[in-house]
Amino acid sequence: MISITIEKDSKGDYRKLNCFGHAEYDDFGQDTVCAAISMLVINTINAVETLTGISIDVRSDEETGLIDASFGCTDETVTDPEDEVSRIRSREDANLLIDAMILGIRSVQSDYGDGYVSLELLEVEQ
Repeated sequence: MISITIEKDSKGDYRKLNCFGHAEYDDFGQDTVCAAISMLVINTINAVETLTGISIDVRSDEETGLIDASFGCTDETVTDPEDEVSRIRSREDANLLIDAMILGIRSVQSDYGDGYVSLELLEVEQ
């Protein structure tokens, strides 16, 4: 089973994403559930980093199915109001991209059943 845990802080910003395991829906190389989840997660990480400029620390291991991402913190003191607006907009854009990924994961769960993918959303301290 693929286990996905996503952490969101009390301000509504996503902080971490952990995806681990294999769906075992089909043989290696033929597993459409694994392929769909991998594509959703990897594309979202790439999109957040490329389109928002938020740095992401990623660890992965293809053998275990690990994809572990920590989204860069942008809570540093900002003195320029334009920089603050840009920081907020980047976070909002990242949140929207991750929300879209969650929608896709839930769609895979709905189409293939809960026996292949689990999704847990956690609220954490800032």
